[in-house]
Amino acid sequence: RMPEREICALVAPVRAALKLWQARRQGATLVATVSAALRTTPVTASVGFLSALRSYNQYANLASIHARTIVISGGQDWLTPPSHAADLTSGIPGAEHVH
Repeated sequence: RMPEREICALVAPVRAALKLWQARRQGATLVATVSAALRTTPVTASVGFLSALRSYNQYANLASIHARTIVISGGQDWLTPPSHAADLTSGIPGAEHVH
């Protein structure tokens, strides 16, 4: 089990991002969900996931998406900045980008 101090440290970026959202109740639910997941996930699994996430890249598979796709981005979106949304749009055949 992960100690509470480490859980708070890992959830801090999520809390900071959610402060920008209007739907605080939904944000609180997301933080609670992430916290619960971290409490029940072994530390080794969490550390392994975070390091694997650094090199995770599925851009080569975007061309296999055949569903109608609209990629939506916002100017203050830290998780998916406009440049990433543009990359997604260009990789998915026929995708539209709304910013």
